[in-house]
Amino acid sequence: MREPAFNTIALMLTVYVAALVWGIQHVCDRYTPNLLVTFFRRAALLPLITLVILLSIAGSLLFPWTPPIFASIPSWIGDVLSSALLLVSIVVTIAAVYWMMQSLAKGTPIIAWFRKRKGQITTLEDILLNAIHHNDVRLTHEVLDATLHGQPENRQAMIKWLEDHSTLLSINWVAKELIGTILAPPLDHEAAHIYYDFLGIILSEALDKEEFAHAQFILDAFCDALDKAQPWTEAHMNLLTHTGFILWKIGDPDASMRRTTKIPEQLKNLQWWFYSRVHRIWHRVLHLKNTDAVNCFVLALCELIRDTTDTKDLCEFFLSLVYDVLDDAYPEHLLNGETLKDLVNELGHLRLELPDANDEEIQKEIDSYMLAALAILVELGETEDALRHTAGNGYLRRRIIKEKWLRTSRFKSDPDYFYWLSPSSYTAARQVLGLPGLSRKQITELTDQKKIVTPITISIDKEGSFFN
Repeated sequence: MREPAFNTIALMLTVYVAALVWGIQHVCDRYTPNLLVTFFRRAALLPLITLVILLSIAGSLLFPWTPPIFASIPSWIGDVLSSALLLVSIVVTIAAVYWMMQSLAKGTPIIAWFRKRKGQITTLEDILLNAIHHNDVRLTHEVLDATLHGQPENRQAMIKWLEDHSTLLSINWVAKELIGTILAPPLDHEAAHIYYDFLGIILSEALDKEEFAHAQFILDAFCDALDKAQPWTEAHMNLLTHTGFILWKIGDPDASMRRTTKIPEQLKNLQWWFYSRVHRIWHRVLHLKNTDAVNCFVLALCELIRDTTDTKDLCEFFLSLVYDVLDDAYPEHLLNGETLKDLVNELGHLRLELPDANDEEIQKEIDSYMLAALAILVELGETEDALRHTAGNGYLRRRIIKEKWLRTSRFKSDPDYFYWLSPSSYTAARQVLGLPGLSRKQITELTDQKKIVTPITISIDKEGSFFN
């Protein structure tokens, strides 16, 4: 029994060495030669030492120069011990070869060696580049996840490496894996700030190549991440406005031109779809009940309105979102003085930049939003000087003319008044502009509108009759 056991253990050692040679070749081909030392130390050394020790013990039981410790062992015990050594060698070989092949095929255990270690980014970069060249989606995902969600030093180094290899971002499946890793919820402030440029590059590549299906996938991922972000901060605001800019413009904010495509309708459909997602993001921001988040969204919305001025219909739809913001956030007390002043200031600049600056309907709509913002500022207790300064930033006084005969001031076109604001607040806002208060007719109309939308409580008495 001792000789067959020794021969079999030697065979197991040979099998394992052959598997190890295959593993080394696989590591060089699929991963990187820089991984060999780590691979041998972590995956191969212990089973190899174990099999050598088992072979040595089996040889000591077999050959006549057996040490005294084995010479005194009865023959049947030596046979049993040889059988046990044989069984252990088989189990070790099978387990070691299986684990090696599984690790090399799946990649997760290999990449896990570097997830929490510093100074290993060069190896991971080599692995990533090799994985991309071999179209290895699974391994690419594992490397991106390990570097972008691992040590901060590794993340910064990987970001720099991706900047230097930006051509890889034009490969659709690589871009999808990168987006899936970066935008994995939650997209916090730090992540939105760090990956701002990458996400822009990926979207620009898709739009430049006019791959609209891929571009919509990217936009969908962006908007889903912004939808779920909590809290909603300035970094998320910047990402939203940057996305809108890329969708409408080519270049950078300081020097840009309108984005055009061979089939304009494809781009237009994508822009309309983006508008619907922005509307949905607003409702998510509103749900957070946070004044800072509302302020960030208002600034983002004004920037989007400015970027979309080349597409008149979409610009008007984005402008109409200002009403939703005021109408939704006012009852929730989410509009503070800073937000409203920023809104008036941004709309003031916008009214001068519109291509149809002489369009009286658009100017009237902007007047309506500005006057509503001033009325809310009145309710928030802002001083008369602050109100005048805010109105000046909105260039509201340019919209006021004097009647030739009555010698009274009025708007060029009387703005719309919203029923959910009190007539007294509107009157105070108008007086700051040197205008008379609301007329009795206007006050009555606002009161009637409010009555229409105010729910009426109806009760039923015991006899079944109705009363208010």
